[in-house]
Amino acid sequence: PGIFWDTACLICNSSSDEENTGDKVNYVKISKTLSGLGRETISTPNINEAQFGFAPDVNNNKIIFSLKAISNINDVVAREIVNNRPYTSFDEFLTKMTEVKKKYNEAEEDTEDDSEESNKKFKLSTVGILNLIKAGAFDEFEDRQQLMQRYCSSVAKTIKNITSVQIPSLTSLGMFSDEDLVYVKYFEFKKLLFVKENVVDKQGKSSTTWWYKITYYLSKYFVENILLYLKEDQYKEDDAGNYAVKRGAVEKAIDNICKNFKEKISQPKYLEAFNNSRFNEVYEKFECDESISHHEIKTLGVYLHDHELTHVDYNRYNITKYQDVPNIPIVEEEKQWGDRKIYIYELFRICGTCLGVNKTKHVAYLLTPEDDIVTVKYYAGNFVHYNQKNSKEIDGKNVTVEESWFKRGTLLLISGIKRDDMFFAKSYKTSIFNNSTMKITKVTEENELRVQEKRVGEDECKD
Repeated sequence: PGIFWDTACLICNSSSDEENTGDKVNYVKISKTLSGLGRETISTPNINEAQFGFAPDVNNNKIIFSLKAISNINDVVAREIVNNRPYTSFDEFLTKMTEVKKKYNEAEEDTEDDSEESNKKFKLSTVGILNLIKAGAFDEFEDRQQLMQRYCSSVAKTIKNITSVQIPSLTSLGMFSDEDLVYVKYFEFKKLLFVKENVVDKQGKSSTTWWYKITYYLSKYFVENILLYLKEDQYKEDDAGNYAVKRGAVEKAIDNICKNFKEKISQPKYLEAFNNSRFNEVYEKFECDESISHHEIKTLGVYLHDHELTHVDYNRYNITKYQDVPNIPIVEEEKQWGDRKIYIYELFRICGTCLGVNKTKHVAYLLTPEDDIVTVKYYAGNFVHYNQKNSKEIDGKNVTVEESWFKRGTLLLISGIKRDDMFFAKSYKTSIFNNSTMKITKVTEENELRVQEKRVGEDECKD
């Protein structure tokens, strides 16, 4: 049957067969192949059926998606998933994978690390597990969204009791009244005071008997709010008016002052608020709140459901279907620049999802809602502008504040012209399009677009 030929083409183009161990999956070629086959040809990578590479499902005349081709699933993990079948539930899968990881860890202790052998190690991270869920690997057991919520709950560092350690988090969540914040300051004072830089005398083995100096910035608060609760042998004052205190005495005083406040935050609503915030932090960090279509393009590199922009009103956003863009650019104006003629072309805007780039050729690949794979050509400087990560130094560390706009799964609006089989990104100062490239940050339930016109921390870039 033809399904065998189609499967062979996918395996060859994607580098997801057993012979290409360690090779990177080519998501652009997968999408190009599928655009000719149709997305209805592909079925989700069922955890009990999917193979290392793409596999034919003769009974249903479909191709089962490759385990290796799922983002963040390396060769070893893909093989171990197959080797440890069957799985009767998601929880059993986790149990078996935990045992496999333990086995590999024990084996690594007996061998020297080799960086070239990185793809031979068992690396199934939280991201990898979530990507399996997002890809539909466990659809036979549980709804994807419900399963992601359940797994994120187990990953989130939830607690059973509220202590003073959680007070800063509860403060940031807005859980305290102005009256409560008076007591919060006592705990902030403790945090600032009891640091190793402030230790002046270590009497005894326990830190509760150590003496700490009251720094200049803490002295006013100390005198006004804590000093009167201490006995004379629990603090010292020198001739210059500088104080030192015994840690245990200060902690006991603050505990007595804040007794009612500590009882208050032991109520269930504070624990629930804190744990919910921990869950939401994990849920948002791993983009679990996105649509099924978005999950598929990020984890599989293809859409098995509708493209995220399928139902967008093209007329409203001046978007043209790629196939309707003229193959020969339309000249709107001709200018003379010395001995040269400069042509101003009519620009068209297309939309789609970025699949990847070719850095050498300054090309980005765009998957349109009509399943066209568009090769978008940029000038070198503009390609770098949109492809680079933006970062800044925070607390001495270089932190990424914005990922590349060409990262797989990013939704883009691109204006330009079409020549033969290539789209050239362009914009003019007089154009209705502010930039050649704009990032779609959100598609609302009403299919309205939220658009970012320029890079974070960058001026607009004219092409």
